[in-house]
Amino acid sequence: MCPRPPTAPSRPWAAWSSRCCSSSSSRCSCSCACSADDAALRRRAERRRLPQRTGAGEDDRLRTTRLFLLAAGLFVFLTAEMYPVGAMPDMTLDLGESESAVGRLVTWYAIGVGVATIPVVMATRALSRRLVIVGSLLALFVSMALSAIAPNLLVVTIARLIGAIAHGGIFAVVPVAAASLARKGAEAKAVGGAFLGASVGVVAGPPFVAAVSEHVGWRFASGVIAVIALLVAMASQLKLPPLEARSGGAFSLRIPVSMRVPFYTLCGVTALIVTAHNAAWAFIAPILEARGISGTAYAVELFCYGLAGALTTAFASRHLDAHPRRVTTIALTCMILALLALTFLPGTATGAVAAVVWGGAFGVLPVAMQTRVLATTPGHNDAATPIYVVAFQIGISLGAYIGSVLILTMAATRLPLFAAVVTAFGLPLLAWGMRDRHGSEASTTRPE
Repeated sequence: MCPRPPTAPSRPWAAWSSRCCSSSSSRCSCSCACSADDAALRRRAERRRLPQRTGAGEDDRLRTTRLFLLAAGLFVFLTAEMYPVGAMPDMTLDLGESESAVGRLVTWYAIGVGVATIPVVMATRALSRRLVIVGSLLALFVSMALSAIAPNLLVVTIARLIGAIAHGGIFAVVPVAAASLARKGAEAKAVGGAFLGASVGVVAGPPFVAAVSEHVGWRFASGVIAVIALLVAMASQLKLPPLEARSGGAFSLRIPVSMRVPFYTLCGVTALIVTAHNAAWAFIAPILEARGISGTAYAVELFCYGLAGALTTAFASRHLDAHPRRVTTIALTCMILALLALTFLPGTATGAVAAVVWGGAFGVLPVAMQTRVLATTPGHNDAATPIYVVAFQIGISLGAYIGSVLILTMAATRLPLFAAVVTAFGLPLLAWGMRDRHGSEASTTRPE
């Protein structure tokens, strides 16, 4: 029998070599052969470990796909909510309604979300989060499909309320679902990535709708959104894990006393600034038309508006952790200046540039505020998220309503002035709300 060579725990191929050399044989060439093939055996053993590394890479890709689906779900919901803004010119002509009446579609949708969010969260808290997400997307599919064939504005309003009821459900579960899908220590990044879809939907959804409506009509655009919602629902059912709901304990919206002042300050300031923004944004079509921007130029302008918002949202999400107050303050200051320029500076080109700056500046707000709310309420995100969603929807509904009233008594070009004044009032409150208890700038911490 050939001698058995020594083995070393640090060499995974040694055991293989030992087995070879311990076999019965009248020849002693085995030991020599094993020694000669030592390097080859090491390479083979290393290759055997490669599938493990490939599997880890596949896990990362699957995790990215799942977070993308969450972001896509929020994107399609925000696109549906802001749908009348982009489709307003074609809807007013096709339905024979005024701009004020079409603009109130946003108001009714936001009211539906605000009223339904907390009851929906309470009713679905025992269901798996995947079921809530998929069910919400299917409800949106029904909502937008009915809107596409609606004979009048009343039917459109009723159809949109179906989506509004589902809206609060998906927005309440996505932050927790995103955090549970993330790697340990990367929860905040995952939540921010998911809500990037919502931010992009706010600023890029209307340009998309405007472009489709301009070329093939608002009904076709509504159908496109319905199909996207259906596809995202099917993909979510296939790719998302069950994401079982948290078991035990009664659902409560109570926020600990130590967190209430900063949290409710952020919610109040969010509602105020979104009200200001939406009072003008819901009627961006007549505002830009007064500047000579309509038809294809209007669709192009909204595309540039949305692109600017998407770019600033992506940029801000990378810097909000370290400098939330600074980034948000700069963005809202730019928003105020852009609204003032849109009100007082003449010229088509000036108006076009001012609107794009407005879109880029406002694009920072949704992801900044959502991230900050989650950081302000660690351990209580399940309760904080639906309250924040309601605050945001109050701003949308109140803003659209105020805009629909003001546009009956003043020129559309004066709506940006109202938005600038209200935003300027909320800016110092926001800066105060983003400071920590020692008065310095508060950094974003990961949600728990």
